[in-house]
Amino acid sequence: MIREQELNQYSRREADKKHFVLQSLIQNDTSNCDYLSSSLETFHIGLNRSYRLILIRIDSRYNLTNLSLIEQKTQEMFALAGISLFTFLYPRDFVAIIDADTYQKQAFIFHTFANENASILQVAVGKSTPVFQIHHSYESALTAINTLTNTSENFALLRQPFSSCPWHILSILIFYP
Repeated sequence: MIREQELNQYSRREADKKHFVLQSLIQNDTSNCDYLSSSLETFHIGLNRSYRLILIRIDSRYNLTNLSLIEQKTQEMFALAGISLFTFLYPRDFVAIIDADTYQKQAFIFHTFANENASILQVAVGKSTPVFQIHHSYESALTAINTLTNTSENFALLRQPFSSCPWHILSILIFYP
């Protein structure tokens, strides 16, 4: 019984740490940079790599008393994609960061997840940014998810504009189940 309590406490501290790290990154709050850097290393997040923010939004009509079911599915999907840094943002968003190169290899996992849960959630992927600029990826994921206005749309990916273009182009790919 004591061991179970210790594991529960550790799990709670780990979840709180993940929440703090992601909340700090998406709010661009690096006031505690040393702790943040240390925490990122704990979650195997390279400080010199590029990442994409994954935003999963639960439909507002979904009964949140069943949140644990979708939370379990989401955590399983993150584990399958090799994501260790994720959290739930009240009232209905899950956020995670994934290495940009890994995302390219694992993109099908997010498409499949979005399609399998099309009636209850939407998925958006933000642009690739350095880890301490993940707030830009979050903003682009919010923009992408807000373009999903049709109920048959459930996945949006913000593509990077070509670096050779002299103008900034927002290119969003919308996928249908």
